Amino acid sequence: MTFRPTRTLIIAAALPLVSAFLLSIAAAGALAASATSQTDLAAAVRLRDTALRSDVAFGVVESLTTEVGPRPAGSAGDAAAVDWAVRKLTELGFANVHTQEVIVPHWVRGACEFSVIAPFAQTMPSLALGGSVGTGEDGLRADAIKVQNIEALRALPVERVRGKIVFYAQRMERTRDGSGYGRAVAVRVGGASAAAALGAVGVVIREISTSNNRLPHTGTMIYNTAQPKIPAIAIANPDADALERQFATGDRVMFLKNERSLGVKNGSLGRMESVTATRMAVQLDDGRSVAFDVKDFNQVDHGYAATIHKAQGVTVDRTH
Repeated sequence: MTFRPTRTLIIAAALPLVSAFLLSIAAAGALAASATSQTDLAAAVRLRDTALRSDVAFGVVESLTTEVGPRPAGSAGDAAAVDWAVRKLTELGFANVHTQEVIVPHWVRGACEFSVIAPFAQTMPSLALGGSVGTGEDGLRADAIKVQNIEALRALPVERVRGKIVFYAQRMERTRDGSGYGRAVAVRVGGASAAAALGAVGVVIREISTSNNRLPHTGTMIYNTAQPKIPAIAIANPDADALERQFATGDRVMFLKNERSLGVKNGSLGRMESVTATRMAVQLDDGRSVAFDVKDFNQVDHGYAATIHKAQGVTVDRTH
């Protein structure tokens, strides 16, 4: 990461023409911070109703994304965004709009490739988290360990994590109020430093997204300066699902009820041989292999200890 000179936008004053969508944001903060009078509430209602009738806010966002696009700090897009903002705010009636020279960090995302070596080799689309360090030309190859989140990682002994790549598997929950994002994003922001504190050499996270396509979503991460900086990348949900299935291979399982179609009894033990999107295969301790459709055993929780159920029919007796 380097530091580059750029400009920031300064607005010294604004005319009464200031758009309602801007005022409503300030009003909401003021209302939350102190007791409100009937006059305050009436003013807030007027601002809200004006903003709801206006398409100014959408127009501003549409203009920015169309005319400027991506604008990381210190980039050409950053400079174009400052010029756009001066024009747009002047058009909206703001007064004394001007810029000031500043120094900002400048980070460039390089090429990223992520491959599983074993048990089933494959390459998955990936993106570096914003601000991540690189691996160097030789890349990084290490054993991996899977955890759900930072809390689960910190519960592990250092020996389990040291020298490994940590895979954070927690899935973002889709919610109407955005709370699912708030709970999940901590892994992206602080997961790398939390792993580095236990001696990990790299981090892979399940994207902080509810999308089901194979285009990984990424965003900003923050390093704790007290810990080493290690590379951190994101993979898309479908690939994270596939990676979780790979981690499940080798798990010990116990059947808790008789299953005539598989020839197993309550208490039969085995080791999971493979898990795909549609099939599972288990090597029983008596030497036989049994396979079954996921639709029949359709609740698979690859958490810190994987569990498989068919009407409470199977569970795992060893964590991975």
